[in-house]
Amino acid sequence: MPDKKNTAGGLLADEGAAVRWDQADPATLRLHVSGRWKIDGTTPAADEVLHQAPSLPGMTRITVDAQQVSAWDSTLITFLLKLQTHCSSRS
Repeated sequence: MPDKKNTAGGLLADEGAAVRWDQADPATLRLHVSGRWKIDGTTPAADEVLHQAPSLPGMTRITVDAQQVSAWDSTLITFLLKLQTHCSSRS
């Protein structure tokens, strides 16, 4: 099974694909996605990120920084759509 890390800085990583998070401001959770997000690799699951990410009182927004993504396909799009679906169901 791939090595998964969850640290105080908010990191979930699987063989190259990673997500870390921080609080950009009191209302915003910022996700930083990086590495290789391809169907033939392993990637963090959106449900796992949502479960592990801190619940911030007053959080109304999630932003995504994907500048460090080295390769991607529909795997990344699916991840982002799951985040969007979760957020839409909470509003």
